[in-house]
Amino acid sequence: MNICFVQKQLFPYFGVMALSGILKQNGHETDVLINAVEDDVISKLDAVKPDIIAFSLMSTAHKWLVKLVSLVKKRMPSIPIIVGGVHPTLYPDDILSLDGVDYVCCGEGEIALTELVKRLVNGERSAWGINGIGYYEDGKPVLQGVADLIEDLDSFNEDREVYYKRYPILKDLSQKIFISSRGCPFNCSFCANKYIKEIFKDSGKYIRRKSPEFFSAEIADAINRYGAVSLFFCDDLFVFNISWLADFLRLYKEKAGVPFICTGYAATIKEKHAELLAAAGCHTVSFGVETGNELLRFNILKKKITNQHLFDCASVLKKHNIELQTSNMFCLPNETIEDAISTI
Repeated sequence: MNICFVQKQLFPYFGVMALSGILKQNGHETDVLINAVEDDVISKLDAVKPDIIAFSLMSTAHKWLVKLVSLVKKRMPSIPIIVGGVHPTLYPDDILSLDGVDYVCCGEGEIALTELVKRLVNGERSAWGINGIGYYEDGKPVLQGVADLIEDLDSFNEDREVYYKRYPILKDLSQKIFISSRGCPFNCSFCANKYIKEIFKDSGKYIRRKSPEFFSAEIADAINRYGAVSLFFCDDLFVFNISWLADFLRLYKEKAGVPFICTGYAATIKEKHAELLAAAGCHTVSFGVETGNELLRFNILKKKITNQHLFDCASVLKKHNIELQTSNMFCLPNETIEDAISTI
């Protein structure tokens, strides 16, 4: 079958790359259309002639989906439409109620979508018994919990080609983005992770990571095929487990050796982390300051990092000539002008 993913923003979604990779492993064809760079995405969809249309959705694109999915269904009424991503995982009943949506995927879709496609190949439209797939049975919505988390991230390859073959602008970017893990151990109040973790609590191991061997080989292959001047490891927390980091960076330096930026958590980055990063070519670490007011950070954002943690982290990174990139917030509840200045 030919599964065409549709998304709003010009960005390679890791969820789409993962699903495309596992669908191709199962003998299917995949494509992707990005609304932001298509003059008429519906006509382009018509030309692709997909057997299934899969929308990947973030919350900021909800209104976009409401409008587009209805128009797509009117043009191609017989083509099944499924919606997945973070937003449908948080609000599956809302998404399934939209005009034009046939299926919704709540949770990670590698197992659930593969099973659904298998049934559609066999001419079945019922998704009964597939964890995480919501659908309609006799005109009534049926929700089936959360899809099982895929435990072995080494068991499939993320498919970059699904983006690069149609959008050379993404292939030609000098900085390529990679991710080594899924899940975050923290519960900051401003992050969807807190709520997603609760949704996934009975679906399997939440925090998972690719093996150093698999991840370094994945990177080396992508660089050889597409080139890169620098990389960005965009995990929720890339700098965390020192044992994994040491093993990976050793292999990375041997197989790739491209300068990179990565993410971290200021309270856990120590001298040894900085030494390993610098030796492997890390030029920047990105971490959240959020606000200069510790009370706001602790009580409103639920982020248990002190200002001293931030200064200590910055100090060890600077000692090894690693630059800082911080994320910050303004206009928080009860924030004063003085608080905003302290953040700066």
